[in-house]
Amino acid sequence: MRFLKYIHLYVVIALLIFLAIALSVSFEAQPVNAATPVDGQDSPQLSTCQTIPLSELAQDTMPVPEFCIGGLCKLTLFTNTILGAFGPGYSLEVYYAQVDTTSNPWYGGPNTSLSGVAFSDGYGYNGNGIAEGIFLWGTTSDDGYFRIMDDGPDENIPDLWTIESRPSKSLTQASLQVCALPGTQYSGIITSSQTISVPEFCLDDLCMILRFSYADIGAFGPGLSFPVYYDQDSWDNSWIAGPNVNLGGMDFSFGGGQNGDGSSEGIFLGGITDGGGYAKLYDDGLEYSSDNWSIDFSNGDDLDLIFYYFVPMVCTKQTISQAETNFDMPAYCLDSLCTILRWTDAWFGAWGPGFSWPVNYIQRSNTNKWIGGPALCIGGQCFSHGKGLNGDTSYDVIYDGSLTSSGTGYAILVDDSEIASETAPNKWNITFSPKDDLTAASFYICSNTCQETIFMINNNFLPLFSR
Repeated sequence: MRFLKYIHLYVVIALLIFLAIALSVSFEAQPVNAATPVDGQDSPQLSTCQTIPLSELAQDTMPVPEFCIGGLCKLTLFTNTILGAFGPGYSLEVYYAQVDTTSNPWYGGPNTSLSGVAFSDGYGYNGNGIAEGIFLWGTTSDDGYFRIMDDGPDENIPDLWTIESRPSKSLTQASLQVCALPGTQYSGIITSSQTISVPEFCLDDLCMILRFSYADIGAFGPGLSFPVYYDQDSWDNSWIAGPNVNLGGMDFSFGGGQNGDGSSEGIFLGGITDGGGYAKLYDDGLEYSSDNWSIDFSNGDDLDLIFYYFVPMVCTKQTISQAETNFDMPAYCLDSLCTILRWTDAWFGAWGPGFSWPVNYIQRSNTNKWIGGPALCIGGQCFSHGKGLNGDTSYDVIYDGSLTSSGTGYAILVDDSEIASETAPNKWNITFSPKDDLTAASFYICSNTCQETIFMINNNFLPLFSR
């Protein structure tokens, strides 16, 4: 009996050794091309991901999201490392619209370089075999990068994008959000001064305005501009807009005015081309109606045409009226990307009264960790700190906004505040100090519908999945 017991023991040990060897073989990662979307869950497992060796340049394809063909969409990329002046977090937004015709032209932007990164080549033809940059972004200090091209060496299909990437030691996490912009209105081609109707969705709600041209304007090449945001009050026709800033030789908005009062105030100024051309969008000028806008257009030597996209936004507005304001985080910021804009009546560095640039944010429901961005300071204004944990005892800055001229005025959005007794994972806090010319501020928190592709990079492989 004792002999049989030892025989059984040896059999069990042999089976365990065999099982361990089998598992080590079956779990060995097999390199494949990068950027091939694979179904995944909220908590991805490496065994369900496709992988690529870090030592090689990754190049493969992904489908163009359907809502980007025949419609306008926006893209923002999260990376966990520094690129140029951008810290870990989401990038600034890039815009893309592919026309559903035989030649498959697309219009994108902004076509500029800013703070050490580039954005878009501005326009191209998807499927013509010429690689044009849809989202170029930047390169890390150790040569890691991620970019999206319309075509590549092995791909010239109009409903595909080519993904080029190079992992590095610093670039270990990345995720791409591509968001639909439904309800967008196209202005049509504009070649002369004229009036246009104010879109109804810009009344008592936030809307976004993008402008396209083929001309060079300051540091901006042909393509879509950075956006201007606009909100007109239907009661007295006063409006607020922004950003009220000049960047790279392009001025954007006056920041506010009253439509129909007979005074021409700039909603979207847009700079002057190298050849003296311009297309400026005013509230009044050629007309004095609260229902219309005026476009002042001059060809100069190089501006043949422009067009606008007017985009509705679905937002919750949080007006600030006290030093500490605790409020519920919108449910659509949980496991989905939301967009946050701040409006103030004050100067912050080179940024005048009006809306500033957007910050994007997503909080994971299983951990309450969040990522945001851009993590950038420019022209005396800062935006997001890039990441945090909502519901702990320390505050992480979702929207910074910087300080007024004396360094004492501010309106800052944070995830937690012990001073205000707010440490809940489903709440936010706004801290407000009305000093200098700062007397009023508000935050607009807007929902999105996005397709997310996540890259989980470790020291050996670049797994990827889409959700």
